[in-house]
Amino acid sequence: MSGSANCPDVIQLLSQACSQNADALHSAEKQLKAWETESGFYSTLLSIFSDHSVEVNVRWLAVLYFKNGVDKYWRKGAPNAISEEEKVSLRPRLIAGFSEPVSQVAMQLAVLIGKIARLDVPKYWPELIPTLIEAIKSQDALIRQRALLAFYHVTKSLSSRRLAHDRKVFEELTSNIFDFMLNLWNGYTDSAFTLISANTDQNHIMVSLEHSLLTLKVLRKLCVYGFQQLSASDAAMSFVQSCLQRIDAFANSAQSFSAAGQDSRRERMLRVLTKVLLDLLEYHPICCVPYINSMLQLAVTYNFTPSGKLLTFERFSVNTLNVMRSILRCEAYRPAKQIELTKDPATVEAYRLKMSLLTPDTLRTLTRCLICEYFPLKPEDLAAWDDDPEDFVSEDGGDSWRFSLEPCVENLYLTLIKEFRETLTPAVLDIVREFSSSADPEDLKSILQKDAVYKAVGLASFDFYEEIDFDSWFTNQLLPELKITGSNYRVLRRRIIWLCGCWVGVKMSHERRPALYEIILALLNDSEDMVVRLTAAKTLQSAIDDFEFQKSDFVPFLNDCFNRLYSLLKQVRECESKMMVLHVMSFVIERVGSSIRPYAAALLQYLPMLWEESSEYDMLRCAILNTLLQLVLGLGTGCTVMYPLLLPVLRLATDVNQPAHVYLMEDGLDLWEALLHCAPTPEPALLDLLTNMPALIDYSSEHLRHCIKIVEAYLLLGGESFMKNYSAPIISQLISALSDMRSEGIVMVMKLFETFVQALPDSGVTGISSVLPTLVTSIVQDDQLYPMEFSVYLSILARIALTNSSVLVELLTAVGAENGHGSEEVLGALLDVWLDKQDNITQMERKKLLALALVALLQTDNSVVLSRFGDIISAVVECLHDVCREDMGGYIDTLVRSKQHERPDDEEQDTQHEIRKRHLQQSDLVHSVDLRLCLMDELSRIQNNHGQQTFEQLMNSIDTEISNQLKDFLKNR
Repeated sequence: MSGSANCPDVIQLLSQACSQNADALHSAEKQLKAWETESGFYSTLLSIFSDHSVEVNVRWLAVLYFKNGVDKYWRKGAPNAISEEEKVSLRPRLIAGFSEPVSQVAMQLAVLIGKIARLDVPKYWPELIPTLIEAIKSQDALIRQRALLAFYHVTKSLSSRRLAHDRKVFEELTSNIFDFMLNLWNGYTDSAFTLISANTDQNHIMVSLEHSLLTLKVLRKLCVYGFQQLSASDAAMSFVQSCLQRIDAFANSAQSFSAAGQDSRRERMLRVLTKVLLDLLEYHPICCVPYINSMLQLAVTYNFTPSGKLLTFERFSVNTLNVMRSILRCEAYRPAKQIELTKDPATVEAYRLKMSLLTPDTLRTLTRCLICEYFPLKPEDLAAWDDDPEDFVSEDGGDSWRFSLEPCVENLYLTLIKEFRETLTPAVLDIVREFSSSADPEDLKSILQKDAVYKAVGLASFDFYEEIDFDSWFTNQLLPELKITGSNYRVLRRRIIWLCGCWVGVKMSHERRPALYEIILALLNDSEDMVVRLTAAKTLQSAIDDFEFQKSDFVPFLNDCFNRLYSLLKQVRECESKMMVLHVMSFVIERVGSSIRPYAAALLQYLPMLWEESSEYDMLRCAILNTLLQLVLGLGTGCTVMYPLLLPVLRLATDVNQPAHVYLMEDGLDLWEALLHCAPTPEPALLDLLTNMPALIDYSSEHLRHCIKIVEAYLLLGGESFMKNYSAPIISQLISALSDMRSEGIVMVMKLFETFVQALPDSGVTGISSVLPTLVTSIVQDDQLYPMEFSVYLSILARIALTNSSVLVELLTAVGAENGHGSEEVLGALLDVWLDKQDNITQMERKKLLALALVALLQTDNSVVLSRFGDIISAVVECLHDVCREDMGGYIDTLVRSKQHERPDDEEQDTQHEIRKRHLQQSDLVHSVDLRLCLMDELSRIQNNHGQQTFEQLMNSIDTEISNQLKDFLKNR
């Protein structure tokens, strides 16, 4: 290490890094970061955390820095990689002894050994595994435990490698050590049960259980990832059988473990044992066929029998229920519709075993148990409802069914319904009929049972589509129950409105929608329970997010809807709740469009305050941005009233120097684009937002498309004011970024530059003048451009030729001078490539643009142009074939748009930006000039100006067939 940065120096800095003093902490972290790439730094860290006399926090931080350094610098070829010489000296020191007394330090050390093993074993660290095995055999309990901990993290790391060679290495490791580890596990586990039976010292029991757990974790990785065919190994199959037996043993020893104070370790063992079963069902399903009945029986015993349920805890129940779910959903256990056509006998056997236990009676019993025992809310659920209603309503997402009981039970119920629909649908409907009568408002138990039944119907709404007449049920039973008051009935009001949300998109007629809107609004009232209100808000979103939603039905409820959602938004406290309500409001605004305008004022008064209050909640601010976007689109040109809020918000969200931009950028760009699309006039404050744009373009290509759309919107909105005051740095940044862009990005930028020339022929050409020589050179030198690049390059030059041919001449002169050629030579080369490749351009509008430009070049009477007269006319005639159609004995240009066919500008669905784009398109020469008439006029001009003889010479240069086609096009003006 450089300077005087020796071991004491590093210890001092690590001590400062543990300090509560912010200045000392920052200074220490800065210096430690600077030393990360210094030679010898990691040797020093190793010396520090290996010295048990050093303060514990310093040692722990030293091992953390080492571990983080492994991630960054251990891999060969990494920037500032640790030298091979230092790594050679570090490896043996890391495993020189396994006597670390502090558990936290030992854990981090084991993790970093595993990280290095993933990169270095076996090629660079062949001695690691033998050393760990030897330490595991030690008579010292601490050394065994630390070695087992390290060995677990090594096997975990090695098992995650997926290349074929690496998998083979892990399989070889498994074959060498599996029997050894299995014997260890059986020994430690048997020892733990013996010690517990003998009521021995708790410390000895704890050591045996800890060793057993670590060996089990190792075996889990070896068993799942270390065998191609699990059934080929007797030891592996013995391990699976042992897992099933040990689960029963640990589950039934609850009292003994509790008496020994080892409840938590018993639960950890059961969690890992059931995880082994889940992993095997996922990765080795065929090998699990002999154990299907045992696994299913396990799930049934401990979750659906009174005696078994007494022995469980939540994670054990979740895992065993998921074992049942995995068996039911496993594709390898599904036979063909006609079982005799199933090719794999293992699949047939799996199905036979599965169905031998899951008889119709058993399935009905399991389903009733799920609905009547697992679905009802528990006292602790009702307590959570009262203590924190907003948290109670929040939904678990993703893979929560893997870890939490409620989503796990719901998932299993749906799996059962889908797998055994014919058997279970009548059973569930029988339960629904059993609880069809209204529950006594004072009988909480009956209310909770009914809530569970409604939950079952809501979860499986798609599966019960044919069996339930929801319109009739809604009218005759659900609506009357919603009107029952009483504290206990809040449970059913919440469940019924949730149930409506499940069914509204499945089977609810258009005629029932107003009644649903009415009841949703009633449940959004301030006097209603908060959980019910939040559930009603979610159902409102489901009701309007439906294919059959009709705005006209909902508009009468819009005023009350916004008042009550607005009130709810003010009253909820949690960020997640505010986001949810905002999301519902945004959705309503999006669906009703301009009908929102009379009701926006109240929301606009509240949103600025909410924005200020949410300064520490970036995700809430994203939801606010989305709401603002929908309001802008709903208000249309009236969005100008939002400028005092919108402009500062947009400036913050799109400023790459603000930390929040990481979260707000994407939604901010969406809002910015929407605002420009609706803005009626180029207000100075709106234009001034463009000062953020150059940095945005430079920041990342990820948002390039968005940025280009925004710049285009400003060009059409602000015109000359935009060009004069803001365009230069933006164009400069775009041109600078071109060299790092792929073809797609280059085309996007060039299409924007073409719009500059199209919208503002003078200042637009001046603005992009610095890039024009590159376009000419790329075309002339035939740089193997992609077709779209060539097309847009040529289109820009064509527009310049059409609107200002003198600028094109100056450009060609400049390009020629730079390359030692005259402008005529450059023009000739340009035309040769142009005429040769024009046929490759397939877009009709671009093809006509190029043809118009060729006709315009003829007007220059340039000898270079006239010498290619025949080829030019051939290209124009080719284009006439594409754009013209016969009409009443003559031809008309189909791209020319007459005034009577123009769309009016007052259509509600058109934004101001779309109107501006349409005006630009309508005024474009491609759509306002008839190519056929333009050619006829030019030929007449040439004939008049050059005389008949010259004209005939030029006409004779045209191919005979093309000449005949030309006469056909020109026969009728």
